[in-house]
Amino acid sequence: RASFRRLATLAADVHPTAIVHPDAVLEAGVRVGPFCVVGAGARLRAGAELIASVHVGGYTEIGRGTRVYPFACLGLAPQDKKHVLGGEPTRLEIGANCEIREHVTAHTGTAAGGGLTRIGDGCLLMASVHVAHDCTLGAGAILANATLLAGHVRVGERAVIGGHSALHQHVTIGRGAFVGGGSVVAQDVGPFSLARGNRARLQGINLVGLRRSEISREEIKSLVLAFRKLFGGFGTYFAPRLLRPSGHSRPLSELAAELIVAAETRPLALELARFVLDPTRRRPMCAAAETSNRRSSDADTD
Repeated sequence: RASFRRLATLAADVHPTAIVHPDAVLEAGVRVGPFCVVGAGARLRAGAELIASVHVGGYTEIGRGTRVYPFACLGLAPQDKKHVLGGEPTRLEIGANCEIREHVTAHTGTAAGGGLTRIGDGCLLMASVHVAHDCTLGAGAILANATLLAGHVRVGERAVIGGHSALHQHVTIGRGAFVGGGSVVAQDVGPFSLARGNRARLQGINLVGLRRSEISREEIKSLVLAFRKLFGGFGTYFAPRLLRPSGHSRPLSELAAELIVAAETRPLALELARFVLDPTRRRPMCAAAETSNRRSSDADTD
């Protein structure tokens, strides 16, 4: 207890009941509410706010304007039996203007996994989300209530993960993808994809997200054609339900390579093809949803 003291400075607004380590760095405009604990390795950038009863430990940086709600626990040791307490320091970085809601847990990285867990600018982590060691969240990602990320998961920019979903270690979710609530995701979900289920399967493209991003009709058309080349599909043109047709046995890598060299392939379709060929991915690509012949016949008559 002697190594801690209550701190109040002209630069930061610290509640009298909060405990801030003297080695912590609080920039101008930081607010630390009642009953918060801020450890020695913490750095809170200008305008960050800990509302109340927040614990910030480890080597943790919280970005400008980020707001952290009660009972969040950030920057403590990873839940990894290979991690050595007191060994090489590892870090948690949270970007600017994030919303970290109640009971969120986010742990530092591990030495074996690169030593860094990173949450990008403008992310929203709803109540009871867990971000494990060595995860990376791109800017603007949204994780709904009780989403659980295992270690080394990568979530792309502006991807959305529905509530009560669980993501297997090393899974990669592409930019702008949408994972439906209650899903168990054990394989990689490509950019702009829509996936759901236990185990998650592709259902189509994230048409709502694309339109909200004001993506052109021509760009969406090119993306749909790329999806159909990779996965097959039928149904309405802009919201295909994906199904690899019988006899469609060519490797995804071969199909993706053809897309990259095709002159008519537009940027979003190229991004999808490059995702398929990305050598840093550790999990296989998410498969397309199985659809009965009856459903197929119904779709053909609609």
